[in-house]
Amino acid sequence: MKQKVVLVTGATRGIGREVAIKLAALGHHVIATGRRSIRLDQLREERRDMEVRALDVTSESDFFELEGALRRDAMPEIDALYVNAAIHNEHPCDHDDVRYAEWDQVKIAERTMAVNYLGAVRTIEVLKSYMNMSGEQPSRFLFANGLLGSFAAHTSSEARIRDSLTIEHPHYSASKVALNMYMLHLARQHPEMFVASLNLGWVKTAIGGPDAVLTPERAADHAVKYLVDPLGEALSGQFISRYGKLAEF
Repeated sequence: MKQKVVLVTGATRGIGREVAIKLAALGHHVIATGRRSIRLDQLREERRDMEVRALDVTSESDFFELEGALRRDAMPEIDALYVNAAIHNEHPCDHDDVRYAEWDQVKIAERTMAVNYLGAVRTIEVLKSYMNMSGEQPSRFLFANGLLGSFAAHTSSEARIRDSLTIEHPHYSASKVALNMYMLHLARQHPEMFVASLNLGWVKTAIGGPDAVLTPERAADHAVKYLVDPLGEALSGQFISRYGKLAEF
């Protein structure tokens, strides 16, 4: 397999970290990005087989510095971009001894949309000039998502599905629904590209929680194959489940 250049946001923990590790192990050039300096240092120390860069997706200055590094290092075109960085500030564990009704909904909504939606838009808009937007093998844009980003799941006629999503995720869910809509329009704007959202399942991460059924290692396999394998073009503009089937928006 030809070596690909893949940039992963939110790569210092959870699924993003596992995606970066698996890609590097396959021999691809991985640019792993994240916002926490301690975790970035740990990743650099543990994984000498990837390039680690600081990137807070809400920071224009971080993107400016990343662009400077890409130009300075004469980096070849980015073959795939995995937009994974996200926060979920509505978890009870993030708000010890505070009842849900007392949470500052406006501040949570602003922060959540700033990272999960606007951060994704900024990532694409800044980095697409470093990607192959045409030709025989155009680059790929892939977005991490899940059932909380599915309006169809939230309004499903099956109570089992609706109840599994609970009611304490309005802003995270809204950010991910918005991300799916952005992905859909991006795919229509660039029909030559492969653009998709990936529903990786319920994963044991800081967002998924300890009761989830999948490990980050298993979930990462789903993302890796669509990032570097020659498949999926017919699914561009879609929300793809971990089983390779279309998930409902």
